[in-house]
Amino acid sequence: MARLVRSILLVCVGLSATAAVWADDASALRLVPFPKEVRLEPGTFSLKSPVVFEAPADRAETFGRLLNDELRRARLPAAEVRRLEGPTHGFRLSAKPGGLVARAEFRPKATAEDYVLAIRPDEITAAAPDAPGLFYALATLRQMIRANRRGDALPCLAIRDWPSLRWRCFQDDMTRGPSSTLDTLKFEAALGAYLKFNLMT
Repeated sequence: MARLVRSILLVCVGLSATAAVWADDASALRLVPFPKEVRLEPGTFSLKSPVVFEAPADRAETFGRLLNDELRRARLPAAEVRRLEGPTHGFRLSAKPGGLVARAEFRPKATAEDYVLAIRPDEITAAAPDAPGLFYALATLRQMIRANRRGDALPCLAIRDWPSLRWRCFQDDMTRGPSSTLDTLKFEAALGAYLKFNLMT
C-alpha cells in the first residue's frame, strides 16, 4: 500500500511540475492537436488580476462559461463577460475592455475552422473567418490555461491554426456492452469539443 501511495504522489508531483514548465521551444507547449504555426514571444499575460472577456453577442454566454470554468479549475478569478455587438468573429481578454477585435491575417483559402490566437502582455485576442474557428481558438486558450501556465501567467505567443482533417470523429459504440448514460455522452461530447473534434456518433 505504501508503495502505491508513493507512486501516486510521484506521478502527481511530476504532472504538477511539468504543467509549470515553459521552454524557449514552442514545440514544448502541451496543445492537442498541436497548432500548425506557433511563435513564442517575449513576456507573459497575467490572469491574477480581474479580466474582462469580450465575445460576439450570440456566443458570449457560452464562451464566457467555458472560459470561466477553466479559470475556476485553475483557482483563478473569473472573467467579467461582455458582449461585442455587431458582426464579428473574434474575442478579447484583457484587464480593460477595448471593444472590437482587430482584423487578422489568415492563410490563403482559409476555411471556417481556421483561427489566429495572440497572447500579449496586455491582452489575449482571437479571430476566425467564422464561428467554428473562433470556438477552436477558445479551446486552444483553455488548453493554454490548463496545461501551459506558470502560476497565474501565460507565455506570450502567436498561433495560426487550421485542421488537417475535415472530419474529426469520436464514436461511442453502444451496440456492444452497456449503453452510455446521458451524463457520459455529455462528458464525451464536451471532451471531444475540447480536443477540436467536430463529429460524434
